[in-house]
Amino acid sequence: MPHHRVILDTDIGDDIDDAFALALLLRSPEIELLGVVTVMGDVADRVSLAAELCAAAGRAPEIVRGCSGTLTVRRNKSAPRHLLYRASSAYREGDDDPDAFLQIHRAADDSLPIAIGPLTNVAMTLTFYGNRRPRRMILMGGEFQRENFVEHNIRCDPEAAHLVFSSGIRIDVIPWSIGPATKLEESDLRRLFQSEDQLVVQLVKYLRVFWQTVPAKTNMYDPMTVVALLRPELFVWRTGRVTVELRDEKLYGLTRFTPDEAGPHRVAFGVDAAAAKKFMLDRLLHE
Repeated sequence: MPHHRVILDTDIGDDIDDAFALALLLRSPEIELLGVVTVMGDVADRVSLAAELCAAAGRAPEIVRGCSGTLTVRRNKSAPRHLLYRASSAYREGDDDPDAFLQIHRAADDSLPIAIGPLTNVAMTLTFYGNRRPRRMILMGGEFQRENFVEHNIRCDPEAAHLVFSSGIRIDVIPWSIGPATKLEESDLRRLFQSEDQLVVQLVKYLRVFWQTVPAKTNMYDPMTVVALLRPELFVWRTGRVTVELRDEKLYGLTRFTPDEAGPHRVAFGVDAAAAKKFMLDRLLHE
């Protein structure tokens, strides 16, 4: 019986790891996927991509378009780019109701948002429905071990990230450094390539197309949010407060961590990479 009611907020179609994260959610019996909301740039195409992947798993959660733009008004070096992998066709059109993603995000008081893209949708939901904020969320974003490194998801919309981190919501954070640590190696890929499971076949198809633009990249940033939900003991956590730099033009979007046992944020500073990857692959492959 599912005991985690999850809403996925994703910019699927850029890096391949969003697709792996969605697939892992679809394959986890502990999780009830309430809905998927796309964000940033080609949000309708992202809906088609997510719907095609869900169909390969035999699932049909509600999937809608979120914000294509950002709350950030400064010139942004991380402007929306063309998708690096796509659905084979416009599998499903996005919902035309501009309020649809807000409705999903506030659908259930006990829902758990997992955000693996820019935080625009989450920030908008908090702005409109702040009195019905989730008690907890998990996100992939930020970096705290590389000096002056502004991570992509935060850099895309620093203003939104600031609103989310300052909201008081309890947030588990998977930072950039967890991705390279959990990179899929040749032996991991061999397991995926040998599978005849339709969901895994679809993942591999997306991966091969993705590699045409970004050869051999297999860092598993986003799926680690799902692993962190289901197997938190595999991570090294530190509790404190995350802030986002908004004043310094050169460091705009930089995330900083201040230790505080009473703080609302829990950041993963390490991971048992072998165990985390094994958990993910075993779930995807039904092993």
